[in-house]
Amino acid sequence: MDHAKEGHRKMNIQHHIKISYMYECARGGKNWLRTKISVV
Repeated sequence: MDHAKEGHRKMNIQHHIKISYMYECARGGKNWLRTKISVV
């Protein structure tokens, strides 16, 4: 029971990270491209 709860919490955290990562990419995609180009 406790183990299942722990696994569920980990999945929620991973899901939240994935969502925020995708949002960050969508929001800052152009800036990221510009930075990458200037770095290269």
